[in-house]
This record gives sequence, structure tokens and C-alpha cells, in this order.
Amino acid sequence: MIDPESLEEIERQVADTASPAFAVDLGGRVVAWNQQAEEMFGTPTSEAIGRPCAMVVRGADRAGQVVC
Repeated sequence: MIDPESLEEIERQVADTASPAFAVDLGGRVVAWNQQAEEMFGTPTSEAIGRPCAMVVRGADRAGQVVC
């Protein structure tokens, strides 16, 4: 679990980034998601936060294994 002060700092850094950016916790759940990530992945922040990164990003490696 991320403490509230650290989470605020992470959210600020992600929001202040001009490129698509997001952060995940140790469990792989999205904890921060910026506007540019919304546009790139087509997922609103309200739907990304708290979900497993692999489900939101929907990435896969060459073998077809789901990755974040």
C-alpha cells in the first residue's frame, strides 16, 4: 500500500508529465493516470485507477503473454 503523501507526489509527477504516463503499485494496479494516457489508451482516469495495469494497457509480448 502506498502512503497518502507518496501517492500525492506520484500523482503530481504523472499529471505534470507532457507524455502519456501512469504509475502502478507493487500489485500491478494503476494508481496514477494522466490526460495524455487517457488519449493514448482511450481509457478515462476514472476507469483506469485501481484496475490491473495489464487490463488497462492491454499489452502483449511477442509470445502473446499479457504485460503491463
